[in-house]
Amino acid sequence: MQSEGKTLISRRYGLTGKPDRVIRKGDELIPYEFKSTEADSPRTGHLLQMGVYFLILEDNYAGAVINKGVLKYRTRAFEVRNTPELRERVLRTAQLMRSMRGVPRRNHDNPGKCFKCSFKEVCSQRLIK
Repeated sequence: MQSEGKTLISRRYGLTGKPDRVIRKGDELIPYEFKSTEADSPRTGHLLQMGVYFLILEDNYAGAVINKGVLKYRTRAFEVRNTPELRERVLRTAQLMRSMRGVPRRNHDNPGKCFKCSFKEVCSQRLIK
C-alpha cells in the first residue's frame, strides 16, 4: 500500500488529517509528511500533526502496526516515534482546542501575519485593515 494525499477521519477521536504519503511495509503503516522549510529538529506543531496521523491510522486500520512516521524537511528527515506521551499530548491539545470559543488568540505583534490569517475579517485586533 502506498497512499498519497488522502484525507483520513477518526470518528473515535474527532480528528482529521491528510498525510502526504502512507507506506505499508507488511503489517506496518508509516505516515510521511513533507515540509518545504528547513529545520534542525522537528517543530512542535509538526510532531503533533504526526501524532494525529498515528491516532487516525490506528482508528481506521485495525490490526495495523504504527510505530513511527517520518517528517521530511527540505534537507533533513526525522523519524517520529508513536509513543504514549505523544498520544496524550495530541489528545490534550485537541481537547484544549475544542474548549476554546470564538477567535483564537493570535500574535498581533507582526502585521505581516494578518495578510494570510483566516480570521482577519472577524478579528477585532487586526493590524492590517
